[in-house]
Amino acid sequence: MTKILRITAIAASAFVSISISADFEKNNAKYHATILAKNWLSAQRDYNQYPGMSVAVVKNQEIIFSGAWGNSNLKTASKATTNTLYSICSNSKLFTSVALMQLRDEGKVTLRDPVKKHLDWFSAIQEDKKSRPVDIEGLLTHSSGLMREASGFYWNRPDFPFPTKQQVKDSIGKQKMLFAGARYYQYSNIGLTLAGEIVEAVSKQSYHQYIREKILSPLNMNDTYSSMPHKKYGKQLAIGYSAIKRDGTRDKVKLFDARAIDPAAGFASSVNDYAKFAKWQFRLLNNGGNEVLDHNTLREMQRPHWVVRGWKFARGLGFGVYPFNGDTYVGHGGSCPGYQSSFMLNAKTKIAVIVMVNANDVDTEAIAIQLHQIFSDISPDSHQGKSTILKDKLNQQNTFDSNDYSGVYEAMPWEKDSLVVNWKGQLGIVNLGSAQPLKGMTMLKHINNDTFARLRKDNTEAERVFFERAKNGDVTKLNWHEFTYLKNLNDSK
Repeated sequence: MTKILRITAIAASAFVSISISADFEKNNAKYHATILAKNWLSAQRDYNQYPGMSVAVVKNQEIIFSGAWGNSNLKTASKATTNTLYSICSNSKLFTSVALMQLRDEGKVTLRDPVKKHLDWFSAIQEDKKSRPVDIEGLLTHSSGLMREASGFYWNRPDFPFPTKQQVKDSIGKQKMLFAGARYYQYSNIGLTLAGEIVEAVSKQSYHQYIREKILSPLNMNDTYSSMPHKKYGKQLAIGYSAIKRDGTRDKVKLFDARAIDPAAGFASSVNDYAKFAKWQFRLLNNGGNEVLDHNTLREMQRPHWVVRGWKFARGLGFGVYPFNGDTYVGHGGSCPGYQSSFMLNAKTKIAVIVMVNANDVDTEAIAIQLHQIFSDISPDSHQGKSTILKDKLNQQNTFDSNDYSGVYEAMPWEKDSLVVNWKGQLGIVNLGSAQPLKGMTMLKHINNDTFARLRKDNTEAERVFFERAKNGDVTKLNWHEFTYLKNLNDSK
């Protein structure tokens, strides 16, 4: 039976509520991964001054970690939660792409259909007479040769005047194609906007009605919206904020309405609701079937169709395909006025990560990758049983309780906080300011009592590290290279 453990912690100016779903009696490794994740995310939020952040980690059909930090509304000090709504911006493209592939599977469109076959008003100027027509495959792979945007500087502050459908129709015939079709990669919001227009034209339903009836409702995604839910702004929908300025502050950003660009950038969701989208993909990938979409079609969408710059990344059909450290992820990022988001799914590990932040200039994709590494780096047999008592691999009689040492240590004025955590049967030290917590982790081998040795990369012993205890037996200090790190005794493990 799955147990639910709720961990709470007081971070700088933020109440953090973490939900962990796991059978801890069978696998303590998940617990320690959770300790690392929640402390690292809390620190990243504080050091980088994100107003609010929500995350969810999905393992197949289960949310194994979720949490929220900071505020959805700085003025009212409303706390972010895992049900807080954020703009997910270009993640919208995934839903539009699924819709178009549904119609493909029904025989109503083909990937090689010229856009003009379904949108008779499409008339972008192509000066290269040898170019193939702009087709549906080109829209979904960003290789159509289309310009990035429709006419009008609608990404400009302060009002973000996104165009209406009529404005898009009126302007596109005056715009020149950037390249010949199927020649170069060029990310294109207008391309996925046209994909949404094709969905509407072919289905003979409004785009928003089609998305709700054919995708969101069947997946029970009742907290996901195909346009920004203005009535929820400042309440469930987080206030958006700018990139951080030189003085360390962020400005409030006016709420936008993507209007005609909704199919490319207009959606809003929460990490809890978006997790349903991830679970659905795992069901199709693992079990087959045709829930919402045929499983082979989803695989087709998630494999590379257009490789960019020597496999730096690739485009599937709607999905981005991202290689990293020998792994391959599929998903999408999102960046709209006041919001950043990322969805990264690894079919091999069956782990997907959703990150949403109500501020700009935040690398949510990097955060998602690091969370995937944390939760995929644990093995089922890392720690057996309920105990945190660990045995030295060379001396089975030499035991220690990792909980004695686990916690946050400060090293001012020299460094940001560090976390000591049980990792794979040993102690690890992580700089919480690091963007790559596992890569920089220092491993400690227990020697005796409160003495440890730093392990080199080849697992040979280096210098000694000493912990000190107060009279009551609690560990309070870490001494390393004649410097003392002070343990934060108020920190919750």
